[in-house]
Amino acid sequence: MKAGTSSEGAPQSIASGLSGFSAENTRTPRKIVPAGAISLPRPMINADILDMSFAGLKTAVLYELRKHETIDEPLKKEIAREFEDAVTDVILAKLERAFDEHSAYTLIAGGGVFANKHILEACKNFCAQHGIAFLPPASGLSGDNALMIAMAGAINSSSRNADENEEKETKKEIRANGNLSL
Repeated sequence: MKAGTSSEGAPQSIASGLSGFSAENTRTPRKIVPAGAISLPRPMINADILDMSFAGLKTAVLYELRKHETIDEPLKKEIAREFEDAVTDVILAKLERAFDEHSAYTLIAGGGVFANKHILEACKNFCAQHGIAFLPPASGLSGDNALMIAMAGAINSSSRNADENEEKETKKEIRANGNLSL
């Protein structure tokens, strides 16, 4: 049985299955809409790769919203909660796969997704259960990927020779590249 699915293949919340982690301890219990009334997909959760994409999940939210004549606060909260659960389930399944395949000892986390307290806490609990060091970003640094791009640009720029001719060439060469490595 793959992580994130029940024996029947239906999605299940990995986060709620972590010992020592209770969604009810940190979040409002599901009382808005009957539990399971809204079920969003867990994209790529069973794919044999570590990649993640949530484009399909966002589309699923759009289609779910179109099913309802009115979009009231309880519905918004339930969809937001299910979206958060779906993202958390996928991240935890991919972490499980990554650590099984690569025997890493540390998780260095970054990006805006870690501004979400539920996801951050689920990852922290996952690492604690598996004896993995967890290095999340400071809360003030997790909300915007612009910081990561700026740091990559600064490091890339500082590694170049600063003579005047090369500096002029460098200014011409600078292009945004979200795949720079540090």
